[in-house]
Amino acid sequence: MSNKAVSVWIDFNKNGTFETTERVLNAANNQVTPVTATFQVPATAYSGPLTTRMRVVMRDTNSPAVCGSFTNGEVEDYAVKLIDLAVCTTAAPANITITNLTPNSANVSWATTTGATYILRYRKVGTTVWTTVNPVLPPGNNYTIPGLTEQTQYEVQVSTKCNNNQGAFSSSQQFTTPILTYCPMTGAGTNEHISNVTVTSINPALAVMNNTSVQNNYTNYTTPATLITLEIGSVNNKISVAKGWNGATTSTAVTAWIDFNRDGQFDNSERILISAANSNTPVTAMFNVPSNAYSGPLTTTMRVALRKTSAPVMCQNITDGEVEDYAVRLRPCSTATPTGFGVNTVTHNSAVINWTAAADNITYLLQYRIQGAATWNNIYVTSVPYTLNNLTPSTTYEVQIAANCGISLGAFTPVQVFTTRCDPEPPGVTVSSITTNSALITWAPSVAGVKYKLRWRKVGSTGWSNPEINLPASPVNTYTLGNLDPYTTYEVQVASQCAGETSWNSYSNPVIFTTERICELPPPGLTITQLLPTSAVVQWDPFPELLTFCDTEK
Repeated sequence: MSNKAVSVWIDFNKNGTFETTERVLNAANNQVTPVTATFQVPATAYSGPLTTRMRVVMRDTNSPAVCGSFTNGEVEDYAVKLIDLAVCTTAAPANITITNLTPNSANVSWATTTGATYILRYRKVGTTVWTTVNPVLPPGNNYTIPGLTEQTQYEVQVSTKCNNNQGAFSSSQQFTTPILTYCPMTGAGTNEHISNVTVTSINPALAVMNNTSVQNNYTNYTTPATLITLEIGSVNNKISVAKGWNGATTSTAVTAWIDFNRDGQFDNSERILISAANSNTPVTAMFNVPSNAYSGPLTTTMRVALRKTSAPVMCQNITDGEVEDYAVRLRPCSTATPTGFGVNTVTHNSAVINWTAAADNITYLLQYRIQGAATWNNIYVTSVPYTLNNLTPSTTYEVQIAANCGISLGAFTPVQVFTTRCDPEPPGVTVSSITTNSALITWAPSVAGVKYKLRWRKVGSTGWSNPEINLPASPVNTYTLGNLDPYTTYEVQVASQCAGETSWNSYSNPVIFTTERICELPPPGLTITQLLPTSAVVQWDPFPELLTFCDTEK
């Protein structure tokens, strides 16, 4: 190994000459390798659009010349681009662009500034809390935001940091994540098809999805009527698929998948029904929902495929058969006891039951009964509040609730007691045992704890001048109204007041009756007919067992 010296020049001013002041390395003639040096680019260096040149000379003598030929050594020239970089500034970056959008990620990039680092923040449009990335890691002007929610509008801002001084954030750039999509798959033909799909959750409170259809090659069902709701971690859910033929019955295979992890792929582990080709219908299977299934706010998808002769293959079109997709909502479930359980808005035949759900409560068993009854009435419910209807007026009830997951119940809330109002409809009123000066008033029903009152007047009177009469309490339901005038027409009404209330319900419709006549009263209905010069026929309404006389005057 022989000694060598190395010198390097850069033509900073691009005048075609490598000057002594432009030498950036001058290594001694020895065997050291590699040789290094640091250098500065003059502030007055060429800053145009062209390149200049760097020359590297290695030979067996100190301080080799930049030009000329020699026997032992080598010369290499390199193109050099001199860039006049801007001084680091905290101004917000420009040209922020959003690319590579997926349902759960987006790439953000921007123009760089010399010596700067960057801080990025993003949030859902309409919210107040930012997620901040500080600093953005190298290369520093490019960041892929993970963990986004599909079909959601976001805004992103970037701030520049120079010499530990942070500038203002840029104006917001908005973007919307796309919807999760699945591989296209469709059937063909006019005979073999899916005639019904039914999915039954192990949870009796969750609605059964039952959809009957005709041959349509491919349908994507997304309406509320075809929404499937399942508990995460549940077992023994059931799917049933009925086959249909518009012509001859053939042998068909059925497979169903649910994208439990919601990654846009139907994996083999996500098959919930595998039925080999046959003519049996319907075909059924029990399936479980994994405990680590997707638990976010969006729906995932179930795909059902039917194929003649052989099993369907995911993402491959079917020559004779059909494909149907269904929206599926996966929900975590807890049997923790609800809080704030209570009863309000009680009427004569209904009561509103309210409570506050514990975390991940989705369904409940509501029990109620008449106080003192031995058995409970059971109602599975999914929404808060819940209205109990068809209750009996003026009746005391007990009610309690527990959260359920599948067929497992949590602890019940303490029993709440409430009493329905009396029926606000006025009681039925009848009048009997009418005499010349009294009548027996009867009302029904007569309910324990309910007050009743009566008002009466002569027909044709203005207002109700007679004092209202407080009627006797149940079980008595009659009252003798006395001190009436004979042969006079009256009307009576009865109203009720529910227990514990201060307002009276509406009065009943008036019942009209007429007291009996007495003989001291002139007979009614006096008429004179067949009036002749010497005679006339006189008629009147008779009074039983009464003698009459006639007084005439000329």
